[in-house]
Amino acid sequence: MIRTILRALVVLICHLPAIASAATNVTIQAEWQAYTAPSGYTVSGFNLYQENQLACQTQGASATSMECMVSLKADSTNFAMTAVFANGTESPKSASFTFATPSGSGTSQPTSSPPTAVISTSTAAGKAPLAVSFNANQSTSVTGTTIASYVWNFGDNSSGAGVSTSHTYTTPGTYSASLTVTDSAGLKSTVSTPIVITASTSTGTTTPVPVTTGSEGNLLWMNTSGVASIWTLDSSNNRTASKEYGPYSGWSPVSYSQNSNGTRTLLWAHTSGVASIWTLDSSNNRTAGKEYGPYSGWSPVSYSQNSNGTRTLLWANTAGTASIWTLDSSNNRTAGKEYGPSGWSPVSYSQNSNGTRTLLWTHTAGAASIWTLDSSNNRIASKEHGPYSGWIPINYQSAP
Repeated sequence: MIRTILRALVVLICHLPAIASAATNVTIQAEWQAYTAPSGYTVSGFNLYQENQLACQTQGASATSMECMVSLKADSTNFAMTAVFANGTESPKSASFTFATPSGSGTSQPTSSPPTAVISTSTAAGKAPLAVSFNANQSTSVTGTTIASYVWNFGDNSSGAGVSTSHTYTTPGTYSASLTVTDSAGLKSTVSTPIVITASTSTGTTTPVPVTTGSEGNLLWMNTSGVASIWTLDSSNNRTASKEYGPYSGWSPVSYSQNSNGTRTLLWAHTSGVASIWTLDSSNNRTAGKEYGPYSGWSPVSYSQNSNGTRTLLWANTAGTASIWTLDSSNNRTAGKEYGPSGWSPVSYSQNSNGTRTLLWTHTAGAASIWTLDSSNNRIASKEHGPYSGWIPINYQSAP
């Protein structure tokens, strides 16, 4: 999963003749700052993608630019980048960067491209009321122009201005927060990101978090100070034991599950985009831990064990992308799969008794989309419900 330093700072520099045909081959140059790989990974090179198709590759962990011959067939083309690791895997694609094809009737006429709007947020989801900080300082304009204005629309009939701002969401729902930047030439660029607000379900300072249960019941609580409290319940849902961890600055518990081998898993998320997977014994004592990240703009959503012994870690990006990681029994990443429909955010992932998987999405309009995936996480079917104003899907569970 690629960090902001790569995701936000890619600059596509094109030297183009006047374009008169439907498709034109041009040379672009992609530039980025030095990239630091996540713990346990070694960078071997970088890939440049055009409309989700591999366009060019470069070797070397220290590379910070590449030239690439591409064919421009439309008025605008989307590019993204990944880091390639020595074990043959790639980071998830960076946020998409749009290049607008200049137009003109002669090679001597100057052309201009719109700026690129980039949003970063302090968080993408949380309980109401939720204060979210927005920043547009990674937005860029083409050479010879500057960004003249930043206009924010928070998706709840509120707006703001400036390179950075903040807004507090008070009502549960999924909102599309958008940024429009205008450069000194009057050209505009707009980008949006989903913000998911859920209802506060307690009157105190502690919030229950959904968990996966085994033969006995479990209830995971999260305190506003960052404490996780794991309750063990009997068959009548009476509390019989509990275990607390924290507080840990910047960390919040996300999910708790029982595994078929008798262990438990507690998933933590850090504000910087780190996921920490704790393995607990049957008494909920920590026996091992594994961290991934930080990945700017990404947050861990859920963790589950599969019947074949693998594990699944679901990530959500502020741009609306879902990244499904397959882990081995030691929580090492072995595979990954990404999906990114516009306006949608991933909510939960689960395995079904027939070997299929289910990925639940929520839309900014209040719709739910239930995707059925095969054992390799390829989409094979889907079903949508809604939109229902004011409602958001929370979880999906198949029949046992």
